[in-house]
Amino acid sequence: MGKMKTFNVAGVFAKEHPVETMRRIDKIARYSSAGSTFGLVRDPSNEFDSNAIEVRQYFKSGASIRIGFVPNNKSRGNMLADELAPLMDNGWEPVVKFGRKFIDETTGECRGLQLRYSPKV
Repeated sequence: MGKMKTFNVAGVFAKEHPVETMRRIDKIARYSSAGSTFGLVRDPSNEFDSNAIEVRQYFKSGASIRIGFVPNNKSRGNMLADELAPLMDNGWEPVVKFGRKFIDETTGECRGLQLRYSPKV
């Protein structure tokens, strides 16, 4: 496996959905660690972005949760989903690993998650 690239999971916070946001943050804080299993799942029918890619965390039980999305924000200059979606549509399955959690030093709350992935060679 070559050099891993990183990305910060997008959509973790949603001001318009505070309850869902708190559940997502709680799960990231509680369950995500270096031993966690993550995967990327294409969501071409997403109403906001046809290149949307869900970030899912998988558990030993077989259950999974959506914890956010691969970033695709033109205003921030991060269009990673636009880059990865066509590769995934052609059969590429990226290997995704835990990167790190962003913890607010004042409150101790988890504020986000960074993942690593193996780029297509």
